Amino acid sequence: MSAPPKKPTPPPAAATHDPLPAAIDKLCEQDAGDGISSDFADLDRPIIRVLQTNSPQCDARGAEYIEGAEAGLFWLSGSLTPIRETLTVVPIVQLHSFMEWLAGRQGYANRHADLPPDAAPDPSNPRRWVRPDGNIVEDTKEIYVLLDKGLWLLPCASTRHQFARRLMSYAQQRRHPRTDKPYPFYARRYELRTTAASNAKGHWYNVAFNDLGWTPEADYLQARALSADLKRGLLSPPPGGTPRLSAA
Repeated sequence: MSAPPKKPTPPPAAATHDPLPAAIDKLCEQDAGDGISSDFADLDRPIIRVLQTNSPQCDARGAEYIEGAEAGLFWLSGSLTPIRETLTVVPIVQLHSFMEWLAGRQGYANRHADLPPDAAPDPSNPRRWVRPDGNIVEDTKEIYVLLDKGLWLLPCASTRHQFARRLMSYAQQRRHPRTDKPYPFYARRYELRTTAASNAKGHWYNVAFNDLGWTPEADYLQARALSADLKRGLLSPPPGGTPRLSAA
Protein backbone atom coordinates (compact mmCIF):
# COMPACT_ATOMS: atom_id res chain seq x y z
CA MET A 1 0.00 0.00 0.00
CA SER A 2 1.26 3.49 -0.80
CA ALA A 3 2.52 5.70 1.99
CA PRO A 4 0.06 8.30 3.33
CA PRO A 5 -0.06 11.43 1.15
CA LYS A 6 2.35 14.19 2.03
CA LYS A 7 1.37 17.81 2.32
CA PRO A 8 1.52 19.28 -1.20
CA THR A 9 4.11 21.88 -2.14
CA PRO A 10 2.42 25.31 -2.34
CA PRO A 11 2.35 26.65 -5.91
CA PRO A 12 4.27 29.82 -6.82
CA ALA A 13 2.41 33.03 -6.06
CA ALA A 14 0.22 33.98 -9.02
CA ALA A 15 -0.04 37.44 -10.50
CA THR A 16 -3.76 37.39 -9.68
CA HIS A 17 -2.77 37.56 -5.97
CA ASP A 18 -1.04 40.94 -6.40
CA PRO A 19 -2.45 43.70 -4.17
CA LEU A 20 -5.46 45.45 -5.69
CA PRO A 21 -4.55 49.03 -6.71
CA ALA A 22 -6.48 51.60 -4.73
CA ALA A 23 -7.44 53.40 -7.96
CA ILE A 24 -9.65 50.51 -9.13
CA ASP A 25 -10.61 48.95 -5.78
CA LYS A 26 -14.06 50.55 -5.64
CA LEU A 27 -14.64 50.00 -9.35
CA CYS A 28 -13.90 46.27 -9.01
CA GLU A 29 -16.28 46.09 -6.05
CA GLN A 30 -19.07 47.74 -8.03
CA ASP A 31 -18.50 45.58 -11.13
CA ALA A 32 -17.84 42.30 -9.28
CA GLY A 33 -18.50 39.28 -11.51
CA ASP A 34 -19.15 41.30 -14.67
CA GLY A 35 -18.17 39.26 -17.72
CA ILE A 36 -17.29 36.15 -15.69
CA SER A 37 -19.17 32.95 -16.56
CA SER A 38 -20.08 30.16 -14.14
CA ASP A 39 -21.31 27.91 -16.95
CA PHE A 40 -19.51 24.55 -17.03
CA ALA A 41 -19.15 24.85 -20.80
CA ASP A 42 -17.04 28.01 -20.39
CA LEU A 43 -14.66 26.67 -17.72
CA ASP A 44 -11.56 24.49 -17.80
CA ARG A 45 -13.31 21.24 -16.90
CA PRO A 46 -13.90 22.04 -13.21
CA ILE A 47 -13.70 18.39 -12.16
CA ILE A 48 -12.32 17.17 -8.84
CA ARG A 49 -10.12 14.10 -9.26
CA VAL A 50 -8.37 11.86 -6.75
CA LEU A 51 -4.83 11.07 -7.83
CA GLN A 52 -3.89 7.39 -7.84
CA THR A 53 -0.49 5.68 -8.01
CA ASN A 54 -0.70 5.34 -11.80
CA SER A 55 -2.11 8.82 -12.50
CA PRO A 56 0.00 10.58 -15.20
CA GLN A 57 0.05 13.74 -13.07
CA CYS A 58 2.14 11.88 -10.45
CA ASP A 59 4.87 10.79 -12.87
CA ALA A 60 7.69 13.29 -12.31
CA ARG A 61 9.25 12.32 -15.65
CA GLY A 62 6.04 12.48 -17.66
CA ALA A 63 4.68 15.29 -19.78
CA GLU A 64 1.54 15.62 -17.62
CA TYR A 65 3.35 15.87 -14.28
CA ILE A 66 2.06 18.56 -11.90
CA GLU A 67 4.37 19.89 -9.18
CA GLY A 68 3.40 18.48 -5.80
CA ALA A 69 1.14 15.79 -7.26
CA GLU A 70 1.17 12.38 -5.61
CA ALA A 71 -1.24 9.53 -5.00
CA GLY A 72 -3.86 10.28 -2.39
CA LEU A 73 -4.16 14.01 -3.10
CA PHE A 74 -6.94 15.91 -4.86
CA TRP A 75 -6.32 17.43 -8.29
CA LEU A 76 -8.44 20.41 -9.35
CA SER A 77 -7.63 21.10 -12.98
CA GLY A 78 -7.77 24.81 -13.75
CA SER A 79 -7.56 25.94 -10.11
CA LEU A 80 -4.88 28.38 -8.96
CA THR A 81 -4.14 25.76 -6.28
CA PRO A 82 -4.59 22.52 -8.25
CA ILE A 83 -3.10 20.02 -5.74
CA ARG A 84 -4.76 19.81 -2.32
CA GLU A 85 -4.83 17.52 0.66
CA THR A 86 -8.37 18.35 1.81
CA LEU A 87 -11.35 20.27 0.40
CA THR A 88 -14.06 22.29 2.14
CA VAL A 89 -17.24 21.96 0.08
CA VAL A 90 -20.97 22.59 0.16
CA PRO A 91 -22.74 19.76 -1.70
CA ILE A 92 -25.41 21.07 -4.06
CA VAL A 93 -27.08 18.21 -5.90
CA GLN A 94 -26.37 14.64 -7.00
CA LEU A 95 -27.10 13.70 -10.62
CA HIS A 96 -26.56 10.52 -12.64
CA SER A 97 -24.73 10.04 -15.93
CA PHE A 98 -22.47 7.70 -17.85
CA MET A 99 -19.12 9.48 -17.87
CA GLU A 100 -16.54 8.69 -20.55
CA TRP A 101 -12.77 8.84 -20.05
CA LEU A 102 -9.99 8.62 -22.62
CA ALA A 103 -8.14 5.31 -22.82
CA GLY A 104 -4.99 4.97 -20.72
CA ARG A 105 -6.09 7.43 -18.01
CA GLN A 106 -5.59 10.34 -20.40
CA GLY A 107 -8.44 12.40 -18.98
CA TYR A 108 -12.06 13.37 -19.44
CA ALA A 109 -13.73 12.68 -22.82
CA ASN A 110 -17.51 13.10 -22.58
CA ARG A 111 -20.63 12.39 -20.57
CA HIS A 112 -23.90 10.74 -21.55
CA ALA A 113 -27.40 10.71 -20.14
CA ASP A 114 -27.70 7.08 -21.31
CA LEU A 115 -25.21 4.30 -21.96
CA PRO A 116 -23.75 4.61 -25.51
CA PRO A 117 -25.07 1.72 -27.64
CA ASP A 118 -21.58 0.73 -28.81
CA ALA A 119 -20.21 0.33 -25.27
CA ALA A 120 -19.34 -3.27 -24.38
CA PRO A 121 -19.38 -4.55 -20.77
CA ASP A 122 -16.06 -4.70 -18.93
CA PRO A 123 -15.83 -8.22 -17.43
CA SER A 124 -13.77 -6.90 -14.50
CA ASN A 125 -16.28 -4.25 -13.39
CA PRO A 126 -20.11 -4.40 -13.67
CA ARG A 127 -20.33 -0.57 -13.64
CA ARG A 128 -17.84 -0.03 -16.48
CA TRP A 129 -17.98 -0.37 -20.27
CA VAL A 130 -15.45 -0.01 -23.10
CA ARG A 131 -16.11 1.75 -26.41
CA PRO A 132 -14.52 0.60 -29.72
CA ASP A 133 -11.87 3.35 -29.48
CA GLY A 134 -10.81 2.08 -26.05
CA ASN A 135 -12.46 4.85 -24.07
CA ILE A 136 -13.90 3.83 -20.71
CA VAL A 137 -17.53 4.57 -19.79
CA GLU A 138 -18.48 4.49 -16.12
CA ASP A 139 -21.83 4.51 -14.31
CA THR A 140 -21.36 7.75 -12.38
CA LYS A 141 -23.00 9.58 -9.52
CA GLU A 142 -22.13 13.23 -10.12
CA ILE A 143 -21.90 15.28 -6.94
CA TYR A 144 -21.86 19.00 -7.72
CA VAL A 145 -20.33 21.10 -4.96
CA LEU A 146 -19.64 24.72 -4.10
CA LEU A 147 -15.87 25.10 -3.68
CA ASP A 148 -13.87 28.33 -3.63
CA LYS A 149 -17.12 30.17 -4.43
CA GLY A 150 -17.44 28.24 -7.69
CA LEU A 151 -19.21 25.18 -9.07
CA TRP A 152 -17.19 21.93 -9.21
CA LEU A 153 -18.02 18.34 -10.07
CA LEU A 154 -16.87 15.31 -8.08
CA PRO A 155 -17.52 12.20 -10.24
CA CYS A 156 -18.22 9.07 -8.19
CA ALA A 157 -17.81 5.83 -10.12
CA SER A 158 -16.93 2.25 -9.23
CA THR A 159 -15.96 1.97 -5.54
CA ARG A 160 -16.59 5.70 -5.05
CA HIS A 161 -20.30 4.93 -5.24
CA GLN A 162 -19.84 3.88 -1.61
CA PHE A 163 -18.75 7.40 -0.67
CA ALA A 164 -21.68 8.94 -2.58
CA ARG A 165 -24.17 6.67 -0.82
CA ARG A 166 -22.66 7.38 2.60
CA LEU A 167 -22.77 11.13 2.09
CA MET A 168 -26.34 11.08 0.78
CA SER A 169 -27.49 8.71 3.56
CA TYR A 170 -25.90 10.95 6.19
CA ALA A 171 -27.58 14.05 4.78
CA GLN A 172 -30.92 12.27 4.42
CA GLN A 173 -31.02 11.41 8.13
CA ARG A 174 -30.73 15.02 9.30
CA ARG A 175 -34.31 16.33 9.64
CA HIS A 176 -35.84 19.72 10.23
CA PRO A 177 -37.56 19.66 13.65
CA ARG A 178 -40.82 21.20 12.39
CA THR A 179 -41.25 19.52 9.01
CA ASP A 180 -39.52 16.20 9.76
CA LYS A 181 -38.16 16.41 6.21
CA PRO A 182 -34.46 16.25 5.34
CA TYR A 183 -32.55 19.50 5.29
CA PRO A 184 -31.44 20.54 1.79
CA PHE A 185 -28.22 18.91 0.64
CA TYR A 186 -26.48 22.29 0.83
CA ALA A 187 -27.47 23.05 4.44
CA ARG A 188 -24.15 21.77 5.80
CA ARG A 189 -20.49 22.05 4.81
CA TYR A 190 -18.11 19.11 4.68
CA GLU A 191 -14.39 18.51 4.63
CA LEU A 192 -13.40 15.97 2.00
CA ARG A 193 -10.27 13.89 2.46
CA THR A 194 -8.90 10.76 0.84
CA THR A 195 -8.53 7.38 2.46
CA ALA A 196 -6.52 4.34 1.36
CA ALA A 197 -8.45 1.23 0.31
CA SER A 198 -7.47 -2.16 -1.08
CA ASN A 199 -8.72 -5.58 -2.09
CA ALA A 200 -7.27 -8.65 -3.82
CA LYS A 201 -7.01 -6.71 -7.12
CA GLY A 202 -4.95 -3.80 -5.77
CA HIS A 203 -5.03 -0.60 -3.77
CA TRP A 204 -6.39 2.88 -4.43
CA TYR A 205 -7.61 6.04 -2.71
CA ASN A 206 -11.27 6.72 -2.05
CA VAL A 207 -12.99 9.79 -0.55
CA ALA A 208 -14.31 10.32 2.97
CA PHE A 209 -16.00 13.28 4.67
CA ASN A 210 -16.23 15.16 7.97
CA ASP A 211 -19.25 17.30 8.84
CA LEU A 212 -18.13 20.92 9.41
CA GLY A 213 -21.53 22.25 10.50
CA TRP A 214 -24.08 24.63 9.04
CA THR A 215 -23.40 26.41 5.77
CA PRO A 216 -22.90 30.19 6.04
CA GLU A 217 -25.86 32.15 4.68
CA ALA A 218 -24.06 33.57 1.63
CA ASP A 219 -22.85 30.12 0.55
CA TYR A 220 -26.30 28.63 1.27
CA LEU A 221 -28.01 31.13 -1.03
CA GLN A 222 -25.44 30.62 -3.80
CA ALA A 223 -25.72 26.82 -3.53
CA ARG A 224 -29.53 26.98 -3.57
CA ALA A 225 -29.50 29.05 -6.76
CA LEU A 226 -26.99 26.71 -8.41
CA SER A 227 -29.08 23.69 -7.41
CA ALA A 228 -32.18 25.13 -9.07
CA ASP A 229 -30.22 26.04 -12.21
CA LEU A 230 -28.58 22.60 -12.48
CA LYS A 231 -31.88 20.77 -12.11
CA ARG A 232 -33.44 22.99 -14.78
CA GLY A 233 -30.45 22.47 -17.05
CA LEU A 234 -29.58 26.18 -17.17
CA LEU A 235 -25.97 25.49 -16.23
CA SER A 236 -24.30 23.27 -18.79
CA PRO A 237 -22.54 20.30 -17.20
CA PRO A 238 -19.70 18.76 -19.23
CA PRO A 239 -20.97 18.01 -22.78
CA GLY A 240 -23.09 14.95 -23.40
CA GLY A 241 -26.70 15.62 -22.53
CA THR A 242 -28.76 16.57 -19.53
CA PRO A 243 -28.14 14.35 -16.48
CA ARG A 244 -30.88 12.77 -14.43
CA LEU A 245 -31.51 13.34 -10.75
CA SER A 246 -29.83 10.46 -8.98
CA ALA A 247 -31.26 8.15 -6.38
CA ALA A 248 -29.11 7.78 -3.29
